[in-house]
Amino acid sequence: MAHDTSVKPRVVHSVIAPGESLCVDVLCHENGQYEWRFYRRDAEDLRGWFEMERSPQCYASEDEALAAARGHFHWL
Repeated sequence: MAHDTSVKPRVVHSVIAPGESLCVDVLCHENGQYEWRFYRRDAEDLRGWFEMERSPQCYASEDEALAAARGHFHWL
C-alpha cells in the first residue's frame, strides 16, 4: 500500500544509535499503517538529520514495523 503524502505521519518510536549519528523512527500514518525511516546526521553538519531510507512496505502495527527495522539494521 502506498504512503499517503497529504498528511504528515507522526513518530511513535525513535531509536538513536550510540554515537548519535544514526536514527530509526517508526511512524504512524493517518490510515493506521506504520513504516520505519532511517536517518543520518554528521556532527560537523549543523543542518540536522537526513533521511537515508524508508521501509519498503507498510505494516499493520508499530511492533511489526520495529521488528522489520531491527531485522534490517544490525545496530538497532
